[in-house]
Amino acid sequence: MRRFKALCKKEVYSLKSKRIVGSLRDILVDNKGHMRYIVVNTGNIFNGNWIYGIHNVKSFTKNAIEIKDEARRELRADGDAQSIINILGRMVKSEDKIVGMVEDVHLDLRHRSIIGFEISRGFLMDVCNGMQIILFEDILFKDGYIVCHSRNGLEVYKGGIKNIINREG
Repeated sequence: MRRFKALCKKEVYSLKSKRIVGSLRDILVDNKGHMRYIVVNTGNIFNGNWIYGIHNVKSFTKNAIEIKDEARRELRADGDAQSIINILGRMVKSEDKIVGMVEDVHLDLRHRSIIGFEISRGFLMDVCNGMQIILFEDILFKDGYIVCHSRNGLEVYKGGIKNIINREG
């Protein structure tokens, strides 16, 4: 499991040409949370960003993303593909109240899919209580919001002073 923000700006390396193509700018996912494409920033003003199908990605290593062939890029992404960058910062609602804002996205790189969203409820709440993790299967995208409809009542928190004290006590 890796966080999107930890992957963002990692070098993208072509195994065929044995050179760095650019850096990871974004990952596009379908409505089921499966990765469809990666967007690579080439650093070139004229070429800009290149889109590669996820089938062209060999591996996500600790230091780089390896693609099989840099020449096999896509002209454009499918219409149903959503940008993870556009998901970051979205408000999360539950039963008509705001739960928080998407701070990061947790990815399963082996299965190439989204596991869940890290939700921030503001700096002080995050420091005291930690950030809530909402599983992908418990959300819907609706009217510009992410709507949480937790079926199993699972609440997972990352960090927070209260959680650290409870663990040690």
